Amino acid sequence: MDEGTNLGREALCRIAQVWQVDDDRVVWSDEGFDWWPGSFKVSVMAHPSPPNYENEPHPAWRLVVRTALLKEVPVDDPEIRTRIAMFAALTPTYAMVYAPPALAEQYPELVDGRLWLQSSVYLHPDMAGWLPEFLARTAILQPIDAQRQADTIAEMLKAKPDVSAPQPGGITAHWDEMLTIADEFYVPSGKGENRWVDRGEFEQFAERYCRNDRCFGTASPTQLTLETPFGENSTLIRLMTNAPHPYLGAGLLAALILPLARDKPEMEDECAWFNYFEAISWTGFPQIGSWCPRPHNDERYSGHGFFLPNALYAESLSANAALWHMARARWIKKRFFGDLQDLTMAEVLGTR
Repeated sequence: MDEGTNLGREALCRIAQVWQVDDDRVVWSDEGFDWWPGSFKVSVMAHPSPPNYENEPHPAWRLVVRTALLKEVPVDDPEIRTRIAMFAALTPTYAMVYAPPALAEQYPELVDGRLWLQSSVYLHPDMAGWLPEFLARTAILQPIDAQRQADTIAEMLKAKPDVSAPQPGGITAHWDEMLTIADEFYVPSGKGENRWVDRGEFEQFAERYCRNDRCFGTASPTQLTLETPFGENSTLIRLMTNAPHPYLGAGLLAALILPLARDKPEMEDECAWFNYFEAISWTGFPQIGSWCPRPHNDERYSGHGFFLPNALYAESLSANAALWHMARARWIKKRFFGDLQDLTMAEVLGTR
C-alpha cells in the first residue's frame, strides 16, 4: 500500500475515531464506511484524484460525507423545489442535494426522489494534520440535523424520511451520544462572544490577497468583503460575524453572491444544479454549505453560504474560508459561464 493510499484510509479511520463509531452500527468497505448513529445512514468515502488531473500535481484524496435525509420527494413540483431552497438557506456546514428533474430526460435512474446532505474536502499531505478532524467536526451536523429535522422537512416536502439500519430489517430507532454534541458543545459556545471578531485575520487577508487584478477587498475587525471578476462585473464574497445562525448562535458566515439577475424559479433551479455538480465533481475546493437564492441590496441572486459555529474556531480558518469561496467563484465561472470574458478588478471598479 503506497503513501497516498495510506493517507486516504488513515483519514477515514481518524474520522471514525472522532465520531467514536460503534462496531455494531458501522459497515466498512474498500471505499469507506457507512455509519448509523441514529435512523439515517451516514456514508463516508475516500476517492483518489483522477489520473493526471489538471489542478492536482500531487496525489490527493476527496473525502465525502453523505447523509440520507428524505425519499420520494416530488422534485418535479416547482413549489417543492422552492421549499428545498428555503431549507438550504439555513444549512450550516453541508449542502442539501438532489438530482435535478431535468436529468430524467437522459438519466432517469439518477432522478430517484432522494434528498441528501453532503460535504467534502480535498486532502493533500500538507493538510493531513488537521483536515480529517475538521471534516468530522463539521459533518457531524448532518446526522444531527437529519435526526432533529427530517420529520418536519418531510411533511413540508410531501416526502418520507429515508431511514435505515446496518442490517436489512434492523432497528432504526437508535440514538448515539454523538448526536448530542451540538446541544452540549456547539450551541453553548454560540451563546458567547463571537470568536472571529477582532482577531486581525480579516485585515491580514485583505492586505495579502486583495490588491491585484483578480481580487479587491476591504476588511474590518468584524468582517471581510472581497470581489473577484465575473465577466464585466464581479462576484461578491463576504465573511461576516454579525449574522448568527438560528440554531448554532455566534460564528462566521461566509457568503458568495453571483452578479446574475434571474427570476425566482430559474434561480432556484440554478442553485440546485450547482449543489448537484459540486456533489458529483472533482472541484478542488470543499463542499461546505449550500447554494440557494441569497439577498443583496434588497434583491436576491444565486449565491452560496456556509456557517462555521464558534466551537469550530481555529486560527487562520477564516482565510481558508475566503480562499475556498474564491476557488468556488472561479470554478463556477469556468464550468458554467466560460464564454464570459473577465475584466480586471481595476476595470470593473472603473465602470461604476
